[in-house]
Amino acid sequence: MAKRKRNVASIEDLSSLELAKIGLTLAAIGDIISFLSIIKAEEEEAARSAENKKNAL
Repeated sequence: MAKRKRNVASIEDLSSLELAKIGLTLAAIGDIISFLSIIKAEEEEAARSAENKKNAL
């Protein structure tokens, strides 16, 4: 059985423009994940505040 040729480029084979695009894509993904975690933390804090007010009464 013949070995399949891997279609994976090494970092040395990529141009600086391609590497920049990869970096920007990863940065955008990180920003989206950070934004979602901030929203979740705000929702948890709002729920915790409402529960604390309810328990204080």
